[in-house]
Amino acid sequence: MPYEARGVRSDYACDRLPLHSHSDGMADVFHATHKPSGARVVLKQLHGRYPAPAKMARMAREIEVGRFLSGHPHAMPVWDADPGSTWFVMPVAQATAAERRDGLQDPAALRVLVDSLCSVLSAAHAAHGPRAPQGWIHRDIKPANVLWLDGRWVLADWGIARRPAGQTTAAQRTRAGVPMGSKGFAAPELGDDAHSAGPPADVYSLGQLIGWAVTGRDPLENIPLLPPAGPWRGVVREATRLDPGRRPATVQAFLDLVVQEIETPAVPAVVQGERLRDALEAGDSAAAEHLVALAAAHPDDAALYCDVLLTIDPIPLMPALMADPPRAVEIARSTADLMGTHRHPERGEVDRLIMWLFAVARHAAGAGELHLLEECCNGAFTWDGLWDQWRPQDEIRPWLRTLTADPAGSVAGALREHPDCARHFVSLADDVRVDHRIRAAVTVGPVPRPVPLAPAVTSRPPASGGPRRTNPTAGSQAAVIVRHCRTLERWARAQGWWGEQDYDAEYIATTARQINEIADRLALLTPQARALLTQVLTHGDSSGRHMALPGTEIRLNREELSRRAGISTRKINDLFGELERKGFGHIDLDPDFGEVPPEAVIFDSQDRHTGTTILSELRDFAAEADVPLDLLVNGRFDLLD
Repeated sequence: MPYEARGVRSDYACDRLPLHSHSDGMADVFHATHKPSGARVVLKQLHGRYPAPAKMARMAREIEVGRFLSGHPHAMPVWDADPGSTWFVMPVAQATAAERRDGLQDPAALRVLVDSLCSVLSAAHAAHGPRAPQGWIHRDIKPANVLWLDGRWVLADWGIARRPAGQTTAAQRTRAGVPMGSKGFAAPELGDDAHSAGPPADVYSLGQLIGWAVTGRDPLENIPLLPPAGPWRGVVREATRLDPGRRPATVQAFLDLVVQEIETPAVPAVVQGERLRDALEAGDSAAAEHLVALAAAHPDDAALYCDVLLTIDPIPLMPALMADPPRAVEIARSTADLMGTHRHPERGEVDRLIMWLFAVARHAAGAGELHLLEECCNGAFTWDGLWDQWRPQDEIRPWLRTLTADPAGSVAGALREHPDCARHFVSLADDVRVDHRIRAAVTVGPVPRPVPLAPAVTSRPPASGGPRRTNPTAGSQAAVIVRHCRTLERWARAQGWWGEQDYDAEYIATTARQINEIADRLALLTPQARALLTQVLTHGDSSGRHMALPGTEIRLNREELSRRAGISTRKINDLFGELERKGFGHIDLDPDFGEVPPEAVIFDSQDRHTGTTILSELRDFAAEADVPLDLLVNGRFDLLD
């Protein structure tokens, strides 16, 4: 405000003719000069020496709202006012919306106007107390009341505004059936019961104002002014529903509608990645750099990394990755961290992850980028330790034999950090052609076993007084291990993992570890769950419902299983839930196989066509190896002891 307001009418000299007179004869609007400062202002003054109390009350309301919103950039401020509410002063606006109508044909300019009005209306609507559901409702939004002031849009003329609920000074002033607002812009409910109008009434006026700006036509009473086409049509259609209950209920909801209809949503990173992948495969060499940059810019986007980046041969990406090693380090870290965060990973996906990181690690080793090498190895070894991926191991093992100097030291350090992975390369420990640091890293002790939750069933202690063996099988240890290996091989060959194998020391150790890991996982179950599982595995096949799909699923009739094993179906369901939480795959308690009663299908993978059946093979293994089933289930059987 450029001067001190005193509420004295004689401080202002009005021009001889008014700018315009209100159609209802309530007040005139003059250009005026503040005599003490010379500032040009606009003065609005009621007619007559003694205005009617109703008119003074409306002007008092306009002054009250103007002062309440005076700090808001999109509200017309009140600079000075008569304490008796017969006049007030405001700054000089440069134009009305009607005078700038041509400029509003530009969608960006119209969006600025809409956002400005929504901003001030949000503030007004929110000005309510604890018992009032809504604040000030303008009820007369039209082009003449939207003014351009010093480079911004402001909303003026709050003379017929609806006070916040509970603050009405004279209820009879706004009577039902008496129209209020400007025809064409006023909401239908303002002609029936303006006193009860809420925020949807102002939303209607905003919609008609947009229709007026886009079409260049004036609206008709209670007829939505829809643009013939374009994004604003949907906004106007929803905002000008004749039923206020079907309009956006708040200004914020209206703004959300504007964003939905007007703004073009950003293309998701995964979609950008798919397009770049297609371009790369079509021979666009620049796509590699764009794809690497996209991945670096979205380090938390699991879909981009797992569904796009890992499906791309990393070789074409190497120049872009190696051009900025610190960026490549972040990408490698995110690649490993994001796997499994947006869905349960499959073995094939884990294979791709390890092989992708391994490819980058090989290039990093050749370029001497040790930080990148270590990050890739940490990610690959973490997942190999968790999943024991044999195919990647077959690729990594020959590479480990070739490493020397600094790269060998870095990889050896990563192996020491991941002993579960290092065990998979134990065959290198005695190979004198392998770097001594890697040989030391893969030389590990026995696989740790969980503490038994029940007394172990043991065989005779060895004569040497060494540790007791918990293997109860008959015959020589070597023969038993070979038999165990053949059982597991039958399982793996059904999955297409391998063909015939020679039972060398590394092969025996690998297969023995697989059986032990199964027992380790089972040992994490509660004793009650292990007891139930023993009964399920013992009685499940006798139900006659075991599917002839080798290596993919167990199918059990729960009702018959409950009867044979003496377990309630509720307990069976609880057991299956615990198995799923402990990592034994997807449990479908009501598969759609068209059989009655419902059956339970246990998968070790969410993909029933590639998954493996740990529980089914565990039962077959126990029978083949003459191992009591309860020893396996209770974690008291150790093939490596």
